[in-house]
Amino acid sequence: MEENTSIRIIVEMEINNDVPEKKLKECLSKLSMHAMERNPETMEYSYFINQNEKKLVVLERYSSPNAVIDHHNNNDKKLIEKLMSYAVVTSIKILGSVSQELKQIVESFGDIEIYQYVAGYSR
Repeated sequence: MEENTSIRIIVEMEINNDVPEKKLKECLSKLSMHAMERNPETMEYSYFINQNEKKLVVLERYSSPNAVIDHHNNNDKKLIEKLMSYAVVTSIKILGSVSQELKQIVESFGDIEIYQYVAGYSR
């Protein structure tokens, strides 16, 4: 079986009580467009809000650890700051083989769980 070099990231967030839904969704839409336009190796960048609109999940998928680094370096810092004013990160899980350079970057985000690829397939 071939080694899987793709990286998946799952970020869970709690949305602040006073955030207007329209502003949050506008911010998320802009972040998605920015990622799509500037990061060709970002394969997925999706947002999901639970039914009571208190929790947000971000699903990210990249072709390689270097693609995650490129995404990090090309992010719109002002939009990320705006998102961080709307919600608090409660959990970050990284799935896949993480390079030393990527490890150094993600350590700055706090407590992160890293899961190594074992087996499987994706289409």
